Amino acid sequence: MAPYWANRSCDPFGARDEACVKGTYLQYAVQVESVSDITRTVQFAGSRNLRLVIRNTGHDYFGKSTGAGAIGLWMHKMNGFDAIDFNSSYYNGKAVRVAAGALSADTTAKAHQHGLAIVGGNCPSVGLAGGYTQGGGLGPLTSRYGLAADQVLEWNVVTVNGTLVKATPEQNTQLYWALSGGGGGTFGVVVSMTVKAYPEERTASANLTFSSAGVPAQTFFDILETFHSCLPTLSKAGGTAIYNIQQTGFALIPATLPGQGKDSLDSMLDPVITKLKSFNITYVYASIEANTYFDAYEKMNPPSETSYFQIGGRVLPQHALNDNYGQLMQSLKDILDYGAGIGGLSYHVPESGDGRFNNSVNPRLRSGALSLTIGTVWDDINWTLDIANQELMTEVLIPAVDRLDPTQRTSYLNEADFREQQWQEVFYGESYRKLLHVKQMYDFQNLLWGRTAVGSETWLERNDGKLCRSF
Repeated sequence: MAPYWANRSCDPFGARDEACVKGTYLQYAVQVESVSDITRTVQFAGSRNLRLVIRNTGHDYFGKSTGAGAIGLWMHKMNGFDAIDFNSSYYNGKAVRVAAGALSADTTAKAHQHGLAIVGGNCPSVGLAGGYTQGGGLGPLTSRYGLAADQVLEWNVVTVNGTLVKATPEQNTQLYWALSGGGGGTFGVVVSMTVKAYPEERTASANLTFSSAGVPAQTFFDILETFHSCLPTLSKAGGTAIYNIQQTGFALIPATLPGQGKDSLDSMLDPVITKLKSFNITYVYASIEANTYFDAYEKMNPPSETSYFQIGGRVLPQHALNDNYGQLMQSLKDILDYGAGIGGLSYHVPESGDGRFNNSVNPRLRSGALSLTIGTVWDDINWTLDIANQELMTEVLIPAVDRLDPTQRTSYLNEADFREQQWQEVFYGESYRKLLHVKQMYDFQNLLWGRTAVGSETWLERNDGKLCRSF
């Protein structure tokens, strides 16, 4: 998905006389169809000191799903699904068990056939049990039910010694805690995951687009400020807004409000519509009330292009935005002036019944209100520009957001700058020390390595992509 990690190996956009080499691609891949495939591969890699990579869809901005000289576990064929009644001391109710390769969109559709909804990603191609949930998991239902990691009831996982274990809040509890938010491909090879499922319910959804052509910059950002000031009300009501801002205009794609009707959503977004009308700006607004979340998702989520971007991100708490939307607009303007694009997801994670969460999600992600993703377009033929844009992201664009809250820099683990220098603090927060302890318990050889993953300091990555021990 992120072309940078292919390192121009066999690049169709390169010079005709360039050598075609594997480079940073996987050297070998095992198409996993059973637990024994995982067990034998893990044992083989460990006994021969081979780099091991877990790969599902390749939906990854950090290059964790490939690696120079590595053998890969390709999990995509493990796509089983079961809707079950789950009974335990910590949960009794409907649940869904999915295999490691199950995609978010496919699982959502299958759950819908049973009258159920689950917390999944907005992008249909994310692997539900992989880096998405293991990385915390933001999505359209986050404000309604919580993060994806908050839904996990149990993990079935093969540890690096080749043993299949079950991790729950009562069994292998530290492994359960680490897998639920501590990052994918780090603590073991997940075979399947069981998550809470909820009854389908009516859902309102809305899209809004307008162009910046012919609109004065001050007016454009005045409208954006009004839009952002509407988001806390939507989030507290259990809704989310997913949107894109570019120099050419704005697109809300979509706002989602489960459990409520079209009139409620229209009312929450009305200040933006009123502002557009007051400036006589042409816009397109559409809202619906569907009988189920699945129907709303299918009708109002257009296909999105997630590749060919180099990204960075920050999560902002509500206190950094309160009465400070003007400064947010200035930061957004500074970013857009460099030709970058901005994606946003507004949310509010509801509290648990007892006020506690038994997982390793960065607490600052949990208390966040707005996840911003900044992207620069990948240029297939200008490698020098692409590298320059990486430096721009780290040194200019992300700091433009940090001005809003310089004391608590936080990124959503799945959408961040891989060059982040303080990644342990920014990505994992106060959970990192305990996560590192669990990593040493279950993978003391550090067989599973990923860029910015817990424990990755143990290795140094050479210019050719190979790993050497860090002593």
